[in-house]
Amino acid sequence: MLMPGRGVNMGDGWETRRRRESGNDWAIVALTNPGVIRAIEVDTAHFKGNYPDRCSLQAARVEGGTDESLVTQAMFWPVLLNEQKLAMDSVHRFDKEIAALGPVDARALQYLSGWRRIAAAHFRRDRMKTLTLEPLTREAFAPFGDVIELEGARHFPINAGTTELFHDLANVDIGFDTGVRPLINVFRGQPRPQPVVISMMKRHPLGSQAFVPLHDVRYLVVVALAGEFDETQMRALYAQGWQGVNYARGVWHHPLIVLDAPGDFIVVDRGGDQPNCDELDLSDRYTLVEASARAA
Repeated sequence: MLMPGRGVNMGDGWETRRRRESGNDWAIVALTNPGVIRAIEVDTAHFKGNYPDRCSLQAARVEGGTDESLVTQAMFWPVLLNEQKLAMDSVHRFDKEIAALGPVDARALQYLSGWRRIAAAHFRRDRMKTLTLEPLTREAFAPFGDVIELEGARHFPINAGTTELFHDLANVDIGFDTGVRPLINVFRGQPRPQPVVISMMKRHPLGSQAFVPLHDVRYLVVVALAGEFDETQMRALYAQGWQGVNYARGVWHHPLIVLDAPGDFIVVDRGGDQPNCDELDLSDRYTLVEASARAA
């Protein structure tokens, strides 16, 4: 996080997590010697669809204490840098914005993400429900977007017959706002513990989001119709092999659920400065079950 120069990839940076509770992502940094901070650089190199929306800094001259006590102390340190808006993949330099605190030897950096939490919920243990898994098909997924697959797609030869073109597989919707552009990212999904429990949903209100696996990977899709969230409209589907999905603008869906082994996905998304991810904590929790298990 503090190495000189710019990061060579996202692994060189600090990726903020999608919090389900109040508060911000933060880190406390001890300086080797006390000093007066005159300039600060915050670099979001390579972070595009998942960069922090804002940051702030607090600082103090610390006189001893344990790690645990420093965490508590840092909550009350003077503000060195008030909240500042950040942009994707950019170097942000602050100097005139820095408060005159005199010599300090520790800093606390907070990242405030660009995601919005719509509502919080406290779960009751007796409110565990089930969602029955069904196959991912074009017909089943049509109310939520597009299934990206070759079977049944329009195709024809090009390049003097050396290439087969499978045409117009999904509707990429990024809107027409100024400063918006399409993003192509790679998500590496890690296997989730089973049984999978669904306790939140998310949506992208300003554009579509497509996931296309780069290899044969088992993953699940949990969706609900766009608009005001309706738990009765939730559906759970399992993808077969190379099927991809394109979530239409505003469609509620669960973050990537990969089974068995890590899986890489090309993700086509909307890039821009406006927050484009709403998160919703569900009032009930759901487990995913196969049709045969539910029948039993």
